[in-house]
Amino acid sequence: MNSDINSIENEEIKIKKKEEIINRNLDISIVDINDDIPDLDIKARKIRLILNKVTEDNFERLGLEMVKCFQYNNKLLAELVRLVFDRAVNKNFAGLYSKICAYFYNQMKQHSKTVSKCFKQELNHKSEDGLLQTSESLVPLSKFISLLYKEKLINSLLIFNFFDISIKETSSEYQLEASFNLIKQLSPHLASNNPNRLESVYKSISSLCPSNLPKKFQFLILDLTENKSTLTIPNPLIKKAPVTLQNKKTGKNVSFGQAGDFQQVQSHKTKRILKQNVSEETKTILREEISEHVNGKKNLEIIKEIFINNKNKERQLVNQTIKHALINYDREQEFTKICELIIHVTEEINKKEAIETGIMYTVEAIQDIKLDSPMASQHLIFIINHLEQAGVIENSGYLTANLS
Repeated sequence: MNSDINSIENEEIKIKKKEEIINRNLDISIVDINDDIPDLDIKARKIRLILNKVTEDNFERLGLEMVKCFQYNNKLLAELVRLVFDRAVNKNFAGLYSKICAYFYNQMKQHSKTVSKCFKQELNHKSEDGLLQTSESLVPLSKFISLLYKEKLINSLLIFNFFDISIKETSSEYQLEASFNLIKQLSPHLASNNPNRLESVYKSISSLCPSNLPKKFQFLILDLTENKSTLTIPNPLIKKAPVTLQNKKTGKNVSFGQAGDFQQVQSHKTKRILKQNVSEETKTILREEISEHVNGKKNLEIIKEIFINNKNKERQLVNQTIKHALINYDREQEFTKICELIIHVTEEINKKEAIETGIMYTVEAIQDIKLDSPMASQHLIFIINHLEQAGVIENSGYLTANLS
């Protein structure tokens, strides 16, 4: 028993030392994202001065300085994003400022998921607002947004929504040019993300009457339609080399993904369950299809295809589906739709047992989820009870015990 206690104490000391090293290297001070912070104007001016010094050679150093030296709340993040967009769009430094955005986000993510998430949300809000305009700044803005998207900082739904409103004969020339730029730059990425919706975008382009448009756009339309087969080849996914492990009881080798893809999860029967993560790209595709399904699109076959293409990862896909629902929805009818989606898809692929384990993962992560959605525990209880009533969970008691 004493050796166990000493082992635990030693482990705690190691963790504390690791945290001290991180804090020394990144002396970051962060307040609640919704709180006011002192001297906001002074901090905003300091950030502006830092951004004025950014070059290809020093953007990492200055990006790290912005992470280390400032407290961030919503207002300061909004000012940071405004300054970044001004330099990227109005001063034509899209490439440089997309790099510093990606670097800032990745560094901040290690130290405050709340701040990094709010930064990303602010980038999306600023992009969405910018795409509503019809002025000439739309064209350089589209270049910057395409680079942010490639850095995985922009949601593809925002891009597709822009296509819906801009690819029309009544649109301004700037809207058409910006949309054509985005299509040309992002088609390979969007094709691996949402090929069906991208196909509808190309149909919209084909439906335009070139003779009603200036020569410049006639050539752009011709270029896109003639090169569609090349442009819509999905951006290749990075496949991880398999790792072969040996089952000690049977002596048989079992092939899995990278060892780092697995974590252990405790079930209610104390059995350890390997959790295999799905790729970030798959998560993005799944989330977007779920959003469209909840909004009324009949795309269950597409979601089923995602589950089929990620064999043996069904539990994590269930987990990702529920997490997405907890963060993005707050109405019982929306959660009911999510439950019906999960039941339908897992029944179709004969994997209903994945539901309960998937929810275990969500229960374990509930404290992190509550950072984004304070009512997550109550909503998860509703989901669990609904699934129990549907007969896919035998006894929800152990799942809800620590949620109320």
